[in-house]
Amino acid sequence: MILNFTLLYFVKIAQLNTFLHLYLNKGGKKEVQIRIQQEKVKTLLMEEKMRFRTLLLIMALLSSTSLYAQLPGDSFPDENSGLIADFSDTYTWTVFDCADAATFEIVDNPDGDTYQVGKVITTDCTWEGVILEDQQEPFDFSVHTLIKVQVYSPEVGRTVAVKIQPFGTPNPFFTVEAQTTVANAWETLIFDFADAQDDPNIGTFDQIALFPDYGEVNVGESWYFTNVQHGKPPISIDENNGVLYDFDEYTNFFYFWGEDASDFAVIDNPYPSGINTSEKVGWFITSSDCSWEGFGTCNKYEYFDFDRRWVFKVLVYAPDIDRQVTIKLEKWEDNHDNPTKVNAYTTVAEEWEELTFDVFEGTVADPDPQFYDRFVIQPDYQAADGDDEWLIDNVRLVDPDEDTSVESPIQVNDYKLAASNYPNPFNPTTTISYTLPVASDVQLTVYDILGNEVMSLVNENKNAGVHHVTFDGMKVSSGIYFYRLEAGHNVQTHKMMLLK
Repeated sequence: MILNFTLLYFVKIAQLNTFLHLYLNKGGKKEVQIRIQQEKVKTLLMEEKMRFRTLLLIMALLSSTSLYAQLPGDSFPDENSGLIADFSDTYTWTVFDCADAATFEIVDNPDGDTYQVGKVITTDCTWEGVILEDQQEPFDFSVHTLIKVQVYSPEVGRTVAVKIQPFGTPNPFFTVEAQTTVANAWETLIFDFADAQDDPNIGTFDQIALFPDYGEVNVGESWYFTNVQHGKPPISIDENNGVLYDFDEYTNFFYFWGEDASDFAVIDNPYPSGINTSEKVGWFITSSDCSWEGFGTCNKYEYFDFDRRWVFKVLVYAPDIDRQVTIKLEKWEDNHDNPTKVNAYTTVAEEWEELTFDVFEGTVADPDPQFYDRFVIQPDYQAADGDDEWLIDNVRLVDPDEDTSVESPIQVNDYKLAASNYPNPFNPTTTISYTLPVASDVQLTVYDILGNEVMSLVNENKNAGVHHVTFDGMKVSSGIYFYRLEAGHNVQTHKMMLLK
């Protein structure tokens, strides 16, 4: 197996080096585009080298000890869509109940749509359900506090529970309940795990179970489940003063509808002048075989209230004049169905300008303000001009009568807590770095895989800025550890590996 990894590594490195050589000898590219691609390929080379070294270390360790039988598997939550699991062939679910009765099967959707769902028939057990036999990365509720499940229940007001636990063990666990509001129809139940942030075992919860009819006895009823997802609470536009994205603050756009995800990135602003002096911008390069490529937001917003704000404004650096740019408004759960599209056209080339998109000039005459909570941006819409470079920044939703000058854009008022450690894996020390946007009472604690506290590294007030602290694993055994950073009401938990 190590030989296979070695061969794969050298093939990958050869491909990347060949790509870099060919690209640098290809004429006609803009200087900034070449510089960006150079940096991206160099980064890929470094990532491949680090990935190869880490794989060798892990494979060597696994061949000599059973210590890491609980390493996370391949079924990780999708950070873009929020999908944890569904009931397709990709995931494995196992039924459990008091009497081990066969109460679960994969069936066609009861409302007639052509996809598979999970069906549970209730027994006289008060805690029956299904458990996902695919191990996740430990759930990080400092990032996504919600778990959402689509449920088709037999009656209104029935309890459904979601339980998280360490993989393969029933304890410890954390359970959240929700109530059904419709009968014999699909609804999305939301389970808020914000309180789980205070559980000392949170870094070990990597398995999920669903309990229909929780705490009750109703024999022979049919329940259906699909689309288990995680997510954040909706973002309030009012809290952000109308700013939806400024890449100095946010970077979690995701790329879709194109040939290569590397064609979108957050980069240093190559042209900081005029109306845009931001440090970071979104960079996008078009492909020649796609006329509807673009990128959307990973964040769900509160429903856009178009009675209060109805004009989107976006800073754009376009390759040419009279290019069509489209903002598409969507409902988060609809997966790109029933959109409203609003167009604008560039008036300058290779220069920053602010485009205006009036929602009421879109393809839907009267957009429903209680519908749209997500947006997509599509540069060069319905064209297929390959290798054209676009830059975007400062996406806002405003009342044009009250809008401030673009020369003084409103910055997002958002608390950005960040933490990471290097090296990882490590032996025997690693440096944990964390950034505080404001002065805060900080607790930084290391836990083992069972949730036992190993060491308290910080427990004091710290000033705003970047801080570093060293964790020395000389006196503990090899294994997976978690460090939990608490600053004010914000919490982050990260995994690290000690390899001796």
